[in-house]
Amino acid sequence: MPVCEVCGDRPVSRADSRTCGPECRQERERRRAKATYHEIRQVVATRICIICDMPFAPAGQGRRVTCSKECRVLFQQGACGSRVLDRAKRHGVEIETINRIRIFRRDRWTCQYCGRPSPHELMGSDDPRAPELDHITPMALGGGHTGRNVHLACRTCNRRKGQSRKFHLVRAHHGSYTIRGRGGPNL
Repeated sequence: MPVCEVCGDRPVSRADSRTCGPECRQERERRRAKATYHEIRQVVATRICIICDMPFAPAGQGRRVTCSKECRVLFQQGACGSRVLDRAKRHGVEIETINRIRIFRRDRWTCQYCGRPSPHELMGSDDPRAPELDHITPMALGGGHTGRNVHLACRTCNRRKGQSRKFHLVRAHHGSYTIRGRGGPNL
């Protein structure tokens, strides 16, 4: 006669049953649910690194979004938010670590299209003068996500430019810009 799977000492009453009674049956179901939960958790815990696209299993709480220290450093330096990285990969353009604050300081917190100040305090706001990182040659048109191809543009000018190449900027010596083309925002 078979014995109970849970307590192991009492005999099972029916040949097709695995437990001796309702308490052991309930405990067996609880154990099965717990095992299933942990199996599902392990499958769900596998993630894709947002920098290098390699799969990894985060330890502990599972909040990590990068697979290694190198990718974490790139992510923390603002190398690529996931949207920028996805766009760069989709268009097959060059990518480098960019710190927007350094770019904005280089451009003296001034819009490179209209020349108006774009203060630090407006970063992340909906204000028309808010500073934004703009690709001189858009990634969709082959421009890379590099320090040479980005500059500060106020929200208004950046929205007007869009993915256009009609009015691109050419850097002259001493870091100043010359606007070429017609149809630029507020020129």
